[in-house]
Amino acid sequence: ADTLYPTWMSGWAMLGSGDDGAGASSSQRLPLGRRRLRNSWEFGGRYRISDKLVLRAGVELESRAICELQKNEEVLIIELGLVIRASEPRLRARVRADCGKLGWLTAEVPDSPPLLDPLNLYSRAAGRSTLFGRPPCRAPVMKRMSVSSSQEAEETWEVGGKYRTLANTQLRKDAELNSPVLCQLKRGVLVLVQDIRRVQWHPSVEGALRLRVVHERGPGLRPLLGWISAAGNTGEPLLDVRDQLEYMKFMTAMRSEPAGSMT
Repeated sequence: ADTLYPTWMSGWAMLGSGDDGAGASSSQRLPLGRRRLRNSWEFGGRYRISDKLVLRAGVELESRAICELQKNEEVLIIELGLVIRASEPRLRARVRADCGKLGWLTAEVPDSPPLLDPLNLYSRAAGRSTLFGRPPCRAPVMKRMSVSSSQEAEETWEVGGKYRTLANTQLRKDAELNSPVLCQLKRGVLVLVQDIRRVQWHPSVEGALRLRVVHERGPGLRPLLGWISAAGNTGEPLLDVRDQLEYMKFMTAMRSEPAGSMT
């Protein structure tokens, strides 16, 4: 579908040559570029709902309603589909909601703003500060249902999850708050959580949540390993709560579960 103008034009087009030789030769340029445009939807991306949406069992608009998702809830996109109704195309997305439900909703329709905020909450851009000093990827409005355990997450983070730092963060050698500083992790880097521990530094104060993390710096560089705090001195989050590996974990669980058992 051509979505450049409010009224979409949809149809079928050949993207490459066929085996029968009827299509264009391989030397000709492909009709579509390979670079994803801004505000495109990504498989495995996490997006915030812009208004109330009905989650349905199938891609068809008349399929059984599962539940209603509220504004600012978040969903993980699993796949996309196009539905034509009264000659008008509608972009449908199969999603996993934070409540654990799996189903289809409408992501975009002609002559209307997208029904999901197009900012992928896993992206580096989502962790940048706004003019008001708060990143657009603020905490989700509801507790998530963990893909790994199919239970409501007790802690915001989980061992084996990969998360993005929201601020420059000190990486220390041990879990204790006064242990030696190894380095400072920059805002926007990804870290893999290996352990979670609460450290009591005063009897009258709740223990500080500490996370043992690994930061892979790239080819030829040794990974950084140490402990960070989940929140700053004033309670501001230092680590995003969204697991960057959620899509991979979900797809692995889908392949290992009997057909139709994940809903």
